[in-house]
Amino acid sequence: MNLTSIKIKLTRANAIYSRWFSKIRPTLLVSILAVGCIVAGFITGCSILFGQVFENTNPSEFDISWEPNGQLLALNGDTLRLFATSLEEIQVLENNVPEATSIDWSADGTRLVQAGCEIQIWNRITRQTIVNAPQNGCLSSVSWSRVIDRIATGAADNKVSIWSADTLELILSLNNDSNQINTVAWNPQNTSLASGDTNGTVKIWDGETGELINSLQVAMNVYTISWSPDGNLLAIGGNNTEIQIWDIDKGQLRSTLPAAETPFWVSSVEWHPDGTQLVSASSKIIHIWDSTTGQLIRTLEGHNGTVNDVAWRPSGDLLASVSTDKTIRLWNVLQGQVAIGEW
Repeated sequence: MNLTSIKIKLTRANAIYSRWFSKIRPTLLVSILAVGCIVAGFITGCSILFGQVFENTNPSEFDISWEPNGQLLALNGDTLRLFATSLEEIQVLENNVPEATSIDWSADGTRLVQAGCEIQIWNRITRQTIVNAPQNGCLSSVSWSRVIDRIATGAADNKVSIWSADTLELILSLNNDSNQINTVAWNPQNTSLASGDTNGTVKIWDGETGELINSLQVAMNVYTISWSPDGNLLAIGGNNTEIQIWDIDKGQLRSTLPAAETPFWVSSVEWHPDGTQLVSASSKIIHIWDSTTGQLIRTLEGHNGTVNDVAWRPSGDLLASVSTDKTIRLWNVLQGQVAIGEW
């Protein structure tokens, strides 16, 4: 696996599990999970709505992203797949990016960018590749601005690149000294851009001019970052078992959440659309936090492999998760129920 996909580091146990898992009959697996959830439901209020199983040769590179209107869920892997909210597969985009690590939607939901050893923009209506920019080195992360029509990528060459979303022409190349970029994320309210690297630094850039606005020392190998909906706070996760929440305007650490236990790490973090909650993934566990008090609201268990990514539906009523156990799950967190779906 390409080293730029350090967003999730698989342990040997996970790799062995993935090989074993691929031999299980999908129908048998769904039945096993259904029985388990029914039993757990008497205690936790778990309910099953639907289920399927999927295959992928690089489960460590799973990434999910909701379309802005919340009607489609995209899965990044060996192929780029689109699902309805029932997890019914409705579209498969073939000939996708080699060693793809990250995906994101345009603000209007008509296009989807996929980054890896190439960067491509797909039109989900026509199923055509709009533009294609081969890379000298593979990309680790991609983010599409909701404010300006630009795409940002991070890479192992220590650079943050900003591209035209119309042509994929390179607009800016931002040097991050000698540290590999693991993750990038646009502020949802303005043109600022955050990047996290392997040396424990999160940098805030002006995405229009390329000016460095601030540099935060977070003392971790940064795997995941997420802006609060109002664009004032940044949640940061990595290999030191905690989530840090920073006030970006003040450049100050606001609070920390104990999101993982040693030797695990925080693989994904995302704010709820209304800003009141924060979700994090660590190993096989998903935590839901009160973003104001830092209180743990709920723990979601059920995945049998490392949870690679979590994503709130834009309406905030469903949480999607994807794991190296080769399942996608939908969780009805607000009602205290677990809606399991596997593809």
